[in-house]
Amino acid sequence: MLAVWAMPKLVHLAPALLLLCLAAAPLHAAPGGELGTVKLGKWFCELPGDAATPAAPVPAESFTTVPDSTYITGDDVAGSYLLLGDVLVMTTGTLSGHRFHLESAATVHRIDAQGKDMPLRCVRAGDPAANQFTRAGEPGEIAPAVKPAG
Repeated sequence: MLAVWAMPKLVHLAPALLLLCLAAAPLHAAPGGELGTVKLGKWFCELPGDAATPAAPVPAESFTTVPDSTYITGDDVAGSYLLLGDVLVMTTGTLSGHRFHLESAATVHRIDAQGKDMPLRCVRAGDPAANQFTRAGEPGEIAPAVKPAG
């Protein structure tokens, strides 16, 4: 008699148990790898230089990452991004459609539609809290080296 009374209750628990088991598995995006986020902070973008010329800043491509997979561009427009494995895709906002290859936690390279690296690279400027202070002009910019007196 007890088994007959308990059986309908257990049937209602089956979907909840299945959902609980699925939630315990790591999240994977189907084609692109693990879902992730990038480090928060200001990302300065530039075209590389060489031994004779310095890197050329590209402010229109620079952005600041903030919580909730969101970025803000220099024109104060917010957008969202998606990080799948080592591919960063700007999904909305000013940089919508731009794709980057995550080389390290602090460096990304813009990639084309075929996934090949383009010359543009973006480098994270360190601790997001440090971006609140102006050292040499713009937030996050590093002051020039001081020449020793003498």
